[in-house]
Amino acid sequence: MNLNWSNTLTNKARETEIISTNEPLVLGLSNFNNNDERQAGEAAVKLVQLIQTLPKHLSREGLISFAMHIGFSYEAANLLTSGDLRLDDKLFARADMVRDERGRWALLEMNIGTEVGGMFYASLPRLAGYSQANDVLESWAASFTKYYLLDSTKHIVIVEDPKIFTALAPQFELLAKELRQQSGCNCSIASADQLSWDGTVLRLKGKDVDYIYRFLMSRIL
Repeated sequence: MNLNWSNTLTNKARETEIISTNEPLVLGLSNFNNNDERQAGEAAVKLVQLIQTLPKHLSREGLISFAMHIGFSYEAANLLTSGDLRLDDKLFARADMVRDERGRWALLEMNIGTEVGGMFYASLPRLAGYSQANDVLESWAASFTKYYLLDSTKHIVIVEDPKIFTALAPQFELLAKELRQQSGCNCSIASADQLSWDGTVLRLKGKDVDYIYRFLMSRIL
């Protein structure tokens, strides 16, 4: 995508606090080999494609063992393999890579599917007013609506730990806005201590809650 690097993108990133006000931005690098970057990206894509094929060749028990081998608890592995949706070759993935002073690339981390953060970064051009194909944030909301929401769902709440809720609230507002547009449901954001439970109904500020969306980490389970 060719963009005119005005302040539009950076201003939107600051406004939504996708990037904090004291976080430096690097819009370009001197003496950077685009072909070198492309080759590193292609290598990461091949790794994603290999990982994507694993569910086709392993039983659920095998997937649980695999997940535990790379550090997930049994409880987390069991939960992650409990659904019937599988990764496909159009999955969203993010590879964190660095290049050393000798020009060698190293993969620090790769997040795939529901483990990916940074949907806001990936959709920043559209959020800033540019036209964008393959909009990750939009696709996430459409997929969530199609596969997980019931016709009876009226109120969705995106919930986070009170300790970090304030810092993430601007990004969660973006998620909520996208879900409202895609699902037609009311969508709120809240810290966990704002919810109340009377033994029968979960409520947020007196309103019934039908569905909770929560980012779960392995350490929580």
